[in-house]
Amino acid sequence: MNLIATYETAQTDLAIITPSSGKKVYLWQVVLTAEDGVELNFLTSVLQVAKIEKNGSIGIMNPDKNGAIDEVLSLTCGANATVKILYDEIS
Repeated sequence: MNLIATYETAQTDLAIITPSSGKKVYLWQVVLTAEDGVELNFLTSVLQVAKIEKNGSIGIMNPDKNGAIDEVLSLTCGANATVKILYDEIS
């Protein structure tokens, strides 16, 4: 599955991927670009997947950070952030 999104305004703890009931999010690739910083976390465990500061970008292959069962992946960012995520849902 793919998620590609651009956020023109600031977001705080926005749920961007919610797995199906009884599943967890398995991340294959994460690419972030932002003018005012961006952070991805699994919401319940507060496990940080990736973070960049102002005017930066990062690409992570196989980030080796996956959510727990039913755990949501959340985004906090300033204005003008782009997020590209390749993921699966697994048991």
